[in-house]
Amino acid sequence: EDLIAAQKLHQLNALPRYLTWFGAIGAIAVIIFWYLSEGDAVFLTTVAITYALAIILPPLIARLWTIPRMARKARKQDRALNEECRFSWTDTSAKAESASGGWDQLLSDFACWKANEDVLLLYRQTNLFHFFPTHAFPDDATRASLIEALKANGVSNQWPPK
Repeated sequence: EDLIAAQKLHQLNALPRYLTWFGAIGAIAVIIFWYLSEGDAVFLTTVAITYALAIILPPLIARLWTIPRMARKARKQDRALNEECRFSWTDTSAKAESASGGWDQLLSDFACWKANEDVLLLYRQTNLFHFFPTHAFPDDATRASLIEALKANGVSNQWPPK
């Protein structure tokens, strides 16, 4: 469930760009079809509804089916995702350790952070991130102190990462 929450939050980052591009393409297509159909309202409405469904369905299918399926598969294939991880940070760096490895990184080297009520993502680059479920923090104040340390080191929560 934690990996699913992380992937869903990550995918939300791309949604505005996706909708902007396909919305613009759709507007152009409607104008072209309107011109070609010589103003046939039924045809134009059918084209607009079909295109709207074509825009809405892929992210919906990804959110409800593809992301959970891929997350379950990743957990089965990568035993490190099932290991307990010890995570700590100071005012300037973060560190994680598990049975199979670890990392130590300056907070200022993170490209971006994103959070919702379920998970905190620390991005190393656009598609590579560490995820920390909210329930892994002892309390909300501890999670908030990490976010404040990230902000103090110039790490933004604006997408896309720097």
